[in-house]
Amino acid sequence: MGRHCGYLAIVAGLCVEADYIFVPEDPPDSDWPSVLCSSLSKQRLAGRRQNIVIVSEGAVDRNGEPITAHKIQEVITKRLKQDTRITVLGHVQRGGSPSAFDRLLGCRMGVEAVLALMEANDDTEPCVVTLHRNQTIRLPLMECVQKTNAVSKALRDKNWKQAVNLRGISFARNLETYKMLTLPKPPMHPSFLPYKVQCLAVIHIGAPACGMNAAVRSFVRNSIYRGHNVLGIHEGIEGLIAGKLKPLEWSTVSGFVSKGGAYLGTKRMIPTSENLEKIAELFNKFKITGLLIIGGFEVSISHIIIKN
Repeated sequence: MGRHCGYLAIVAGLCVEADYIFVPEDPPDSDWPSVLCSSLSKQRLAGRRQNIVIVSEGAVDRNGEPITAHKIQEVITKRLKQDTRITVLGHVQRGGSPSAFDRLLGCRMGVEAVLALMEANDDTEPCVVTLHRNQTIRLPLMECVQKTNAVSKALRDKNWKQAVNLRGISFARNLETYKMLTLPKPPMHPSFLPYKVQCLAVIHIGAPACGMNAAVRSFVRNSIYRGHNVLGIHEGIEGLIAGKLKPLEWSTVSGFVSKGGAYLGTKRMIPTSENLEKIAELFNKFKITGLLIIGGFEVSISHIIIKN
């Protein structure tokens, strides 16, 4: 799916912790079979029990040679001797359960479209209702068409960097984030190593919820990638008071996205005046300079209590 746009493939790769993705805007070199097999082998050695490869429609290498699901299957089967199966998204997935954002999107854009009609006159330029920074806006129709054609031209001219930039800042950020999160291991000497390495911690407070493990994985790898150390606090505030803090490494969070529940454990208990002194003592003991709290409404209350 996606035609010649890799947006769906990139976002799907982020959601399912895919091992490798192929998108038209960021094609691999002609030796991609060797790079792919090397990457999948490293993931297996790191403990992965299965590999997921996502290929977008229109994917090519830097020479313009098409890359198809069947080609990828043949490479993996022959070189790695692994059982490989192809799943065509368009054949098995149509729709799905809409989120709150999805349910409101039609209403929001519909209202903006009606307002555009009511404000229009004979000289009004045709427009497209779209989203920018989560706000509904109107853009000139011809400007949108020109940008779409500019992306196609950049792909034809093999100007990959321009193609990524023309897709928009969110596309570029998603692609960069995917590449960073799927590294087999963090860089040994980050070029942007901070002046002072920080010790950060992550904790769950409230009921278990979807995405808790994915959030932990993203936080841990982002922090380690930038040269910081991360501690995982098990069993919420109760575990913090009991001193259940353990270092989280790059490999620790491998496969977190597909795991249900909360790997660190979570409870509804929030900080109180009776245990704040103990919490402060532990923060000083482990030299924690930053805390990420993941959870529900209890998170807001806990944040206010700890901050005050």
